[in-house]
Amino acid sequence: MFAVLSLVVVAVSCSGRTPTPSERAHAIEAQVWSPYCPGRLLIDCTTTQARDLRTQIQQRVDRGDDPDEIIAWVRDEFGTEAIAQPSTTGAGIIVWLIPLALFLGGLLVVVRVVRHARTTPADV
Repeated sequence: MFAVLSLVVVAVSCSGRTPTPSERAHAIEAQVWSPYCPGRLLIDCTTTQARDLRTQIQQRVDRGDDPDEIIAWVRDEFGTEAIAQPSTTGAGIIVWLIPLALFLGGLLVVVRVVRHARTTPADV
């Protein structure tokens, strides 16, 4: 779901039109874990409390709050574990670097295997 909403936001921004307040609020809701539905994003949670939190986010968007300010407010209210996207500073950078390191390591293995296969004569 997060990927779909991210694509919608990217598509809207690439189309040259400004996202509506509702679209901006949905993009924020897709970055927050629901404090009321464990393991689900806020945008997917169907509880009354989640609906109220989505309404608060929409109100903040409507009054012109920056998305980063709203995310910071959610973090202050519900803790850092409420944010679905890891921080790009401090210990959060490790969450971004580990998959990158694994990808690059796997790519290196594939390149070496392919080079070895090309230089080794085939048994006939």
